[in-house]
Amino acid sequence: MIYSLYLVDGDSAVLLLEKVFQPLKRPTSQRDLGSGVIAEFFAAVNSFIDEIQAAMRKGRDISNMNRTLLAENSAVTMHYQPEARVLVSAISDPDDDIDVIIAASKKIAERFWKKHRESLEESRLHADKVVFKAFLPDIEMVLHDGKIAEIFPRLQIPIKTLQRINAMGVISNDEYQVALLIDGKTMSPLAIAKKLGKSKGEVMDVLKKFEGLDIIKEMKFPKL
Repeated sequence: MIYSLYLVDGDSAVLLLEKVFQPLKRPTSQRDLGSGVIAEFFAAVNSFIDEIQAAMRKGRDISNMNRTLLAENSAVTMHYQPEARVLVSAISDPDDDIDVIIAASKKIAERFWKKHRESLEESRLHADKVVFKAFLPDIEMVLHDGKIAEIFPRLQIPIKTLQRINAMGVISNDEYQVALLIDGKTMSPLAIAKKLGKSKGEVMDVLKKFEGLDIIKEMKFPKL
């Protein structure tokens, strides 16, 4: 789940627009996850903007600058749009697909630049950000209300069939343990990996095998 998305002026680090889809999850060990993550988020944004501006001064290519910061309970993804000089930044679950978030951020940045090129320059002169609120529906549509990067594999065979193909040696015992955790609702590849003490890459390899064997439904990534 993408909890929130922010458009930030890459020149001044001023927040231009934000869209909150859902409050941040709060683990029992932390009473105030939201404010802590937000503070770290804007510190990361400011640091990234400093890095971008330093790269510009040195004449380096900034046409595809992205950053991802992973924590236990959240991930921060940042994409810089050089024509607009705007940073698109998201806070999401750490098990959301980062490549999908970056691709969606690029689409949002490009659409924002096309729709608000004149308004953006005017805003930099007069600090008027109200006009950007008209862009919120675009963010909602591109991000599918924050759910665009969620991946939950879904079994398409019964457990008895799963047991049978495991007994036949078609899938190993380790692969069978992966299959038992697939619920199609809450268990992402990263969540399964953490549960079994594996890497996300190892679990993805197993899931790709399951796709080929028609054990799970095809994991469709959105086209952006």
